[in-house]
Amino acid sequence: MKTTIITVFLSITATFLACTNREKPMVKSEKQDTIAIAKVVDSTTSNVSDNVEPGEVSFPLSGKNAKSFVPKNYAIDLEAEGDLNHDGRKDKVLVLIKKTDTIDKRASLILLRQIDNSYVLDKKSFSAVEPKYRSDVYQIYDTENVGIDKFGVLTFQMYGTGPSGNLFSSYKYINNELVLVNINSFSMGAGGQTELDLDVLKGIYKETNTNTMKEDMPSETITKKYKIDKVLFENSHLGDLVIKAFDVNGVK
Repeated sequence: MKTTIITVFLSITATFLACTNREKPMVKSEKQDTIAIAKVVDSTTSNVSDNVEPGEVSFPLSGKNAKSFVPKNYAIDLEAEGDLNHDGRKDKVLVLIKKTDTIDKRASLILLRQIDNSYVLDKKSFSAVEPKYRSDVYQIYDTENVGIDKFGVLTFQMYGTGPSGNLFSSYKYINNELVLVNINSFSMGAGGQTELDLDVLKGIYKETNTNTMKEDMPSETITKKYKIDKVLFENSHLGDLVIKAFDVNGVK
Protein backbone atom coordinates (compact mmCIF):
# COMPACT_ATOMS: atom_id res chain seq x y z
CA MET A 1 0.00 0.00 0.00
CA LYS A 2 2.84 2.41 0.89
CA THR A 3 4.43 1.95 -2.53
CA THR A 4 1.10 2.68 -4.20
CA ILE A 5 0.60 5.85 -2.12
CA ILE A 6 4.03 7.29 -2.87
CA THR A 7 3.74 6.43 -6.56
CA VAL A 8 0.40 8.20 -6.79
CA PHE A 9 1.45 11.34 -5.00
CA LEU A 10 4.76 11.74 -6.80
CA SER A 11 2.57 12.58 -9.76
CA ILE A 12 1.38 15.72 -7.96
CA THR A 13 4.75 17.40 -8.23
CA ALA A 14 6.32 15.60 -11.18
CA THR A 15 4.86 14.13 -14.36
CA PHE A 16 1.27 12.89 -14.21
CA LEU A 17 0.23 9.53 -15.64
CA ALA A 18 -1.67 9.49 -18.91
CA CYS A 19 -5.26 10.71 -18.78
CA THR A 20 -7.72 10.18 -21.61
CA ASN A 21 -10.57 12.18 -23.14
CA ARG A 22 -9.40 15.49 -21.75
CA GLU A 23 -9.36 18.81 -23.45
CA LYS A 24 -6.11 19.91 -25.05
CA PRO A 25 -4.95 23.49 -24.54
CA MET A 26 -3.61 25.98 -27.05
CA VAL A 27 -0.30 25.08 -28.66
CA LYS A 28 2.70 26.38 -26.80
CA SER A 29 4.71 29.00 -28.63
CA GLU A 30 8.20 27.76 -29.51
CA LYS A 31 9.60 31.22 -28.89
CA GLN A 32 8.14 31.50 -25.41
CA ASP A 33 11.02 29.69 -23.70
CA THR A 34 13.57 32.20 -24.95
CA ILE A 35 11.62 35.41 -24.53
CA ALA A 36 11.81 37.12 -21.14
CA ILE A 37 8.48 38.33 -19.83
CA ALA A 38 8.45 42.11 -19.49
CA LYS A 39 7.17 43.72 -16.33
CA VAL A 40 3.56 44.75 -16.68
CA VAL A 41 2.55 48.10 -15.22
CA ASP A 42 -1.14 48.87 -14.90
CA SER A 43 -2.31 52.22 -16.18
CA THR A 44 -3.78 53.02 -12.77
CA THR A 45 -0.48 52.72 -10.89
CA SER A 46 3.25 53.15 -11.37
CA ASN A 47 4.15 50.57 -8.72
CA VAL A 48 4.78 46.90 -9.37
CA SER A 49 5.67 44.13 -6.99
CA ASP A 50 9.42 43.56 -6.60
CA ASN A 51 9.48 39.97 -5.30
CA VAL A 52 9.67 38.25 -8.69
CA GLU A 53 11.60 35.11 -9.57
CA PRO A 54 13.47 34.94 -12.89
CA GLY A 55 11.08 34.39 -15.78
CA GLU A 56 8.00 35.35 -13.79
CA VAL A 57 5.76 38.27 -14.53
CA SER A 58 5.27 41.01 -11.97
CA PHE A 59 1.96 42.58 -11.09
CA PRO A 60 0.66 46.03 -10.09
CA LEU A 61 0.50 46.70 -6.39
CA SER A 62 -2.90 48.37 -6.79
CA GLY A 63 -5.66 48.72 -9.37
CA LYS A 64 -9.17 50.03 -9.80
CA ASN A 65 -10.62 46.57 -10.52
CA ALA A 66 -9.61 42.92 -10.75
CA LYS A 67 -8.87 43.13 -14.46
CA SER A 68 -6.18 45.71 -13.70
CA PHE A 69 -4.01 42.87 -12.37
CA VAL A 70 -4.25 40.63 -15.46
CA PRO A 71 -1.14 41.07 -17.64
CA LYS A 72 -1.12 40.86 -21.40
CA ASN A 73 -1.12 37.23 -22.64
CA TYR A 74 -2.76 36.09 -19.39
CA ALA A 75 -6.38 35.20 -18.69
CA ILE A 76 -8.43 34.61 -15.54
CA ASP A 77 -8.75 30.85 -15.16
CA LEU A 78 -10.41 30.71 -11.73
CA GLU A 79 -11.78 33.41 -9.46
CA ALA A 80 -13.70 33.87 -6.24
CA GLU A 81 -15.06 36.71 -4.14
CA GLY A 82 -15.48 36.97 -0.39
CA ASP A 83 -14.28 38.68 2.76
CA LEU A 84 -10.86 37.21 3.49
CA ASN A 85 -9.55 39.63 6.12
CA HIS A 86 -12.84 40.28 7.98
CA ASP A 87 -13.08 43.99 7.20
CA GLY A 88 -16.59 43.77 5.76
CA ARG A 89 -15.46 44.17 2.14
CA LYS A 90 -15.51 41.46 -0.52
CA ASP A 91 -12.01 40.62 -1.68
CA LYS A 92 -10.97 38.79 -4.85
CA VAL A 93 -8.89 35.71 -5.57
CA LEU A 94 -7.64 35.25 -9.13
CA VAL A 95 -5.86 32.28 -10.67
CA LEU A 96 -4.23 33.37 -13.92
CA ILE A 97 -3.09 31.21 -16.81
CA LYS A 98 -0.72 32.19 -19.58
CA LYS A 99 -2.63 32.02 -22.87
CA THR A 100 0.48 31.34 -24.93
CA ASP A 101 1.89 28.62 -22.64
CA THR A 102 -0.78 26.75 -20.73
CA ILE A 103 1.64 24.23 -19.19
CA ASP A 104 3.48 27.05 -17.40
CA LYS A 105 2.98 27.86 -13.73
CA ARG A 106 -0.25 29.62 -12.84
CA ALA A 107 -0.27 32.73 -10.69
CA SER A 108 -2.68 33.03 -7.76
CA LEU A 109 -3.37 36.59 -6.61
CA ILE A 110 -5.02 37.79 -3.39
CA LEU A 111 -6.65 41.19 -3.96
CA LEU A 112 -7.98 43.04 -0.93
CA ARG A 113 -10.77 45.52 -1.56
CA GLN A 114 -10.28 49.06 -0.24
CA ILE A 115 -12.77 51.64 1.03
CA ASP A 116 -12.94 53.27 -2.42
CA ASN A 117 -13.62 49.82 -3.99
CA SER A 118 -10.18 49.64 -5.58
CA TYR A 119 -7.88 46.69 -4.84
CA VAL A 120 -4.37 46.14 -3.54
CA LEU A 121 -2.30 43.06 -4.25
CA ASP A 122 -1.67 41.54 -0.83
CA LYS A 123 -0.37 38.05 -1.63
CA LYS A 124 0.69 36.10 -4.69
CA SER A 125 1.83 32.54 -5.28
CA PHE A 126 3.16 30.55 -8.20
CA SER A 127 2.95 27.29 -6.24
CA ALA A 128 -0.45 27.23 -4.50
CA VAL A 129 -2.11 25.98 -7.69
CA GLU A 130 -0.45 23.54 -10.09
CA PRO A 131 -0.20 24.10 -13.85
CA LYS A 132 -3.47 23.32 -15.59
CA TYR A 133 -1.92 20.97 -18.14
CA ARG A 134 0.87 18.41 -18.14
CA SER A 135 3.83 18.55 -20.47
CA ASP A 136 1.98 16.18 -22.83
CA VAL A 137 -0.79 18.84 -23.02
CA TYR A 138 -3.46 16.83 -21.23
CA GLN A 139 -5.40 18.45 -18.40
CA ILE A 140 -4.35 17.27 -14.94
CA TYR A 141 -7.67 17.66 -13.10
CA ASP A 142 -11.16 17.26 -14.51
CA THR A 143 -12.71 20.00 -12.38
CA GLU A 144 -11.16 22.89 -10.45
CA ASN A 145 -12.88 25.24 -7.99
CA VAL A 146 -11.83 28.12 -5.78
CA GLY A 147 -14.03 29.65 -3.09
CA ILE A 148 -14.17 31.82 0.03
CA ASP A 149 -16.60 30.79 2.76
CA LYS A 150 -18.41 32.99 5.30
CA PHE A 151 -15.55 32.53 7.77
CA GLY A 152 -13.00 33.91 5.33
CA VAL A 153 -11.42 30.54 4.55
CA LEU A 154 -9.98 30.28 1.05
CA THR A 155 -10.29 26.81 -0.47
CA PHE A 156 -8.93 25.30 -3.68
CA GLN A 157 -10.62 22.06 -4.78
CA MET A 158 -9.09 19.95 -7.55
CA TYR A 159 -11.01 16.88 -8.68
CA GLY A 160 -9.47 14.18 -10.88
CA THR A 161 -10.31 10.64 -11.90
CA GLY A 162 -7.70 7.92 -11.81
CA PRO A 163 -4.15 8.52 -10.56
CA SER A 164 -4.37 12.30 -10.29
CA GLY A 165 -7.02 11.97 -7.58
CA ASN A 166 -8.45 14.89 -5.61
CA LEU A 167 -6.44 17.58 -3.88
CA PHE A 168 -8.04 20.19 -1.60
CA SER A 169 -6.24 22.97 0.27
CA SER A 170 -7.49 25.65 2.66
CA TYR A 171 -5.93 28.95 3.78
CA LYS A 172 -6.83 31.55 6.38
CA TYR A 173 -5.56 34.98 7.39
CA ILE A 174 -3.85 34.82 10.78
CA ASN A 175 -2.01 37.93 12.01
CA ASN A 176 -2.04 39.39 8.49
CA GLU A 177 -0.45 36.25 7.04
CA LEU A 178 -2.34 33.91 4.72
CA VAL A 179 -1.41 30.49 6.06
CA LEU A 180 -2.19 26.94 5.01
CA VAL A 181 -4.61 25.35 7.49
CA ASN A 182 -5.60 22.04 5.87
CA ILE A 183 -4.75 19.61 3.07
CA ASN A 184 -7.07 16.82 1.98
CA SER A 185 -6.21 14.34 -0.74
CA PHE A 186 -7.85 11.26 -2.18
CA SER A 187 -6.32 8.80 -4.63
CA MET A 188 -6.97 5.36 -6.07
CA GLY A 189 -4.33 2.78 -6.83
CA ALA A 190 -4.15 -0.89 -7.69
CA GLY A 191 -6.48 -2.61 -5.26
CA GLY A 192 -7.05 0.28 -2.91
CA GLN A 193 -7.83 3.91 -2.26
CA THR A 194 -6.28 6.32 0.20
CA GLU A 195 -7.52 9.52 1.80
CA LEU A 196 -5.28 11.91 3.72
CA ASP A 197 -6.52 14.71 5.95
CA LEU A 198 -3.77 16.92 7.34
CA ASP A 199 -4.77 19.56 9.87
CA VAL A 200 -1.75 21.82 9.60
CA LEU A 201 -2.67 24.15 12.48
CA LYS A 202 -3.50 21.41 15.00
CA GLY A 203 -0.77 19.09 13.77
CA ILE A 204 -3.01 16.07 13.16
CA TYR A 205 -2.36 13.48 10.44
CA LYS A 206 -5.27 11.22 9.49
CA GLU A 207 -4.96 8.50 6.85
CA THR A 208 -7.73 6.16 5.72
CA ASN A 209 -6.97 3.17 3.49
CA THR A 210 -9.69 1.12 1.83
CA ASN A 211 -9.17 -2.32 0.32
CA THR A 212 -11.23 -2.35 -2.87
CA MET A 213 -10.20 -5.92 -3.73
CA LYS A 214 -12.60 -7.31 -1.13
CA GLU A 215 -16.35 -7.29 -1.53
CA ASP A 216 -17.05 -5.48 1.73
CA MET A 217 -14.25 -2.94 1.02
CA PRO A 218 -12.85 -2.82 4.58
CA SER A 219 -11.07 0.36 5.64
CA GLU A 220 -8.50 1.26 8.27
CA THR A 221 -7.87 4.72 9.70
CA ILE A 222 -4.76 5.84 11.52
CA THR A 223 -4.41 9.17 13.33
CA LYS A 224 -1.11 10.63 14.47
CA LYS A 225 0.28 13.87 15.77
CA TYR A 226 2.27 15.52 13.00
CA LYS A 227 3.34 19.12 13.48
CA ILE A 228 4.98 21.00 10.62
CA ASP A 229 6.31 24.53 10.34
CA LYS A 230 3.97 27.34 9.31
CA VAL A 231 3.27 27.26 5.58
CA LEU A 232 2.52 30.56 3.89
CA PHE A 233 0.32 30.89 0.82
CA GLU A 234 3.24 32.36 -1.10
CA ASN A 235 5.31 29.17 -0.95
CA SER A 236 2.84 26.36 -0.30
CA HIS A 237 4.10 23.45 -2.39
CA LEU A 238 1.27 21.02 -1.68
CA GLY A 239 2.68 18.02 -3.51
CA ASP A 240 5.88 18.10 -1.49
CA LEU A 241 3.93 18.41 1.76
CA VAL A 242 1.69 15.46 0.93
CA ILE A 243 4.57 13.21 -0.06
CA LYS A 244 6.56 14.06 3.07
CA ALA A 245 3.52 13.50 5.29
CA PHE A 246 3.01 10.02 3.85
CA ASP A 247 6.72 9.27 4.07
CA VAL A 248 6.85 10.16 7.76
CA ASN A 249 3.50 8.81 8.91
CA GLY A 250 2.08 6.54 6.22
CA VAL A 251 1.17 2.89 6.55
CA LYS A 252 4.27 0.81 5.92
